[in-house]
Amino acid sequence: MQHSEQCNCQKCKSIRMKSKALELVQSRMSSPSSSSSVLEVTALMSMLRSQEKNHRETITKTVSGKTTRKSIKSLLSECEKDETFDPRVFFPRDFKSFLLTGYVPKIDVSGSTKVSSLKNPVFVLGCGRSGTTILSSILSHIPGAIFLNEPRLVWINALERFDVWSTQSDRREGTLRLDTGDVSKISASFLRNAHLDILNASSNDKSSFILEKFPEHAFKIPALLRIFPDAKFIHIIRDPHDVASSIGSFEAHTWFGATGRKWNEICKIATQRLKIISRNALMRDVKDNLALRGVIEWAVAMYTIENDVASVWPSDDKTKHFLELKYEDLVSDPVRTIRIASRFITEQKDYCDKDLELFASSSIKKSPEKKKRRKDILNFIQSNKFIQDMASRKGY
Repeated sequence: MQHSEQCNCQKCKSIRMKSKALELVQSRMSSPSSSSSVLEVTALMSMLRSQEKNHRETITKTVSGKTTRKSIKSLLSECEKDETFDPRVFFPRDFKSFLLTGYVPKIDVSGSTKVSSLKNPVFVLGCGRSGTTILSSILSHIPGAIFLNEPRLVWINALERFDVWSTQSDRREGTLRLDTGDVSKISASFLRNAHLDILNASSNDKSSFILEKFPEHAFKIPALLRIFPDAKFIHIIRDPHDVASSIGSFEAHTWFGATGRKWNEICKIATQRLKIISRNALMRDVKDNLALRGVIEWAVAMYTIENDVASVWPSDDKTKHFLELKYEDLVSDPVRTIRIASRFITEQKDYCDKDLELFASSSIKKSPEKKKRRKDILNFIQSNKFIQDMASRKGY
């Protein structure tokens, strides 16, 4: 795949914008008195064209010569480190190239039955920057757990619309929200067989199970249950201020998509599906403030999960399939929090793994002092009734 000259990635758009500005300047500098300036502008334009060419060639090289079809086993073998399983084996190795090209290798699944039955997977989800990674990393030490950290390659192979990050996300009609009807039988079968292949290639233990962490699964519980009807879900929540402050430290294209597709999907859910904020308020109050966008993402994730859980499970059945934890509890009392989570996963009410709990205690870095809270984030939360109500219900 070549990096399109009409690419909408941030770098290409910036180069094209500068080129157009210089062309406009050049068109107005025709008098002899400004000949040196004309030469200077011409040189700048040439440099920009060269930068754009080099940029396209660099990105094209990252995807050229790669095998177009790969099996689960071959992908696993490429990423093994010291004979240990790499949780990011199905995450794009060069994330920048993925954003700019949308390239993912085609994955073949066999669906072999070496594992007699597919044990129910466990999905760790929540708004990004809420502690999904550290929680999953600790839980991955439960015996039999095969940890997958955001396996985008697998999901995009099964459902192109899963991509809300790359420059191809618009063409793929990427969406954050996936309902039951959005998953075909073919896609569901592919994903179940992919899980079987991963288990077969990673472990001979029939009690092994997939532990998959993916924050964006917060918007896909109905679809996940269509594929894995008895799956378990662990939702970790965090103070919306701290989530938003963390999201605000990222670049827009890496967090909300190279073309802004992810942010547009969040806005669509917020304004049309949930109706927790108006489009005018988003344009007026949020604009390009990434931290305030983070507040919206947090609220949209919380309301979506709350609504889905209420509609999917009767109250007396929820505890078997859904667990909600707080990041602050994980930090303040990691032993107790991990014990609750591990008992939920193993379905053993007296389950106690001292080594796991010791690992949890050593993995959590307690912050010596609370960072200063941003007024713009706090004011924005307090100014929106829906967001403030949700924060209050979650204890913040």
